[in-house]
Amino acid sequence: METATQIEVTSAVSLIREAIHFVERGEWSKAVTSAKGAARLDASWSALGPVVLGLYAAGRLEESIQILEFTRRDPETLNALGCSAFELGRVDAGVSVLRQAVAAAPSCPSFLANLSVAFRAQAHPV
Repeated sequence: METATQIEVTSAVSLIREAIHFVERGEWSKAVTSAKGAARLDASWSALGPVVLGLYAAGRLEESIQILEFTRRDPETLNALGCSAFELGRVDAGVSVLRQAVAAAPSCPSFLANLSVAFRAQAHPV
């Protein structure tokens, strides 16, 4: 007999697969709905990354942010969320979230580099 945790993991995996399928077909709202469902079941960035990156690559930054806002707040998710906010021109929000990513993983050079870029943009807006 499966435990509740095993059922949740199975459900999250199914929802992630479904979301990837929808991204591949360009069905953005369905992809977001499935990914949010998986995130509510505590899916991590590593699990949802392909969906978020697929949306991002298709220029669907708003949708990628919607999913990231539902995911667990691990350093990778914070970094992705901060970079996405920055790319959408939300520099102050990007800096704020990137600071959280760096605080959670201070020795990660890519997080520090992303925060540095965001700081420069904040100091010298275009």
